[in-house]
Amino acid sequence: MISLLKSKKYIHIGIIIILIIIFDNYINSRNEENILNNYDITIGQIVDYSISGDADNRILVYNYVVEKKVYSRKISPSKYYDNCYYDKQKCFDKKFHVIYSKKYPEYSLIDISKEINIIDSNYVKNNLERFE
Repeated sequence: MISLLKSKKYIHIGIIIILIIIFDNYINSRNEENILNNYDITIGQIVDYSISGDADNRILVYNYVVEKKVYSRKISPSKYYDNCYYDKQKCFDKKFHVIYSKKYPEYSLIDISKEINIIDSNYVKNNLERFE
């Protein structure tokens, strides 16, 4: 009887975790759609890079400015900068295109595949699939 109760408990926990993952994916998809439908472009700069957990998950934090307000976003990037983890100062000067929602500027995507010095709107328009 106790074994059956424990099994049901784990099933409930598993269902809750699955629902949280589905909800998180839905929110991220909705935010990305909001950005891509009505975006503006700015420059983002890496401010932190770390590795977390046993699976060596990379975490990249970048800042960007919209109308004199600084926003920050944390991502698990598809491109790794191993040298950033060991010498963070090498990466803190790196600048990249960031697109953000005009309606909700706290929603943003970054393209870390190409470092930049100035904004190139044609590049952004033709490479939206690179933003994460």
